[in-house]
Amino acid sequence: MNFKHQYFYLDTKLRKVFDGHSKELCLTGNAFRVLVFLCDNGSATITEIGDFLDSEKNYNENHIRQYRYKINTIVGNNVIQYKNSIYSIVGDIEKVEKIENYDRNTDLLHQDDVRLEHKNIFEKKHNNLKFSKIPAIIAL
Repeated sequence: MNFKHQYFYLDTKLRKVFDGHSKELCLTGNAFRVLVFLCDNGSATITEIGDFLDSEKNYNENHIRQYRYKINTIVGNNVIQYKNSIYSIVGDIEKVEKIENYDRNTDLLHQDDVRLEHKNIFEKKHNNLKFSKIPAIIAL
């Protein structure tokens, strides 16, 4: 399921959040799960969010407040508000079938392979170094 908001796009299948310019945001873990839950339900109490995350662990107001702060900071806008003991999404959420790609440039930021060019540059720079015994003898 995908959700579209004024400030972000949420893809639950890929487990990724994109901003309004289609750049990938680094939102993971329970903060991501809280955002998914609130997008799906609109609003919830601390108990409902805690039960969704893990019914065995007692999530208190401090936990959920930290997740709200992390989400708002990463998205760059206040998309989750807390009022009268209820957390809710600010603005309209649409459920969409597919999020358009919009030529995202995040693929360029994360390469699949690791290149060892830096090692080759290091070796090239230090191949021409020559050492002399004279400074070592003077130091002794």
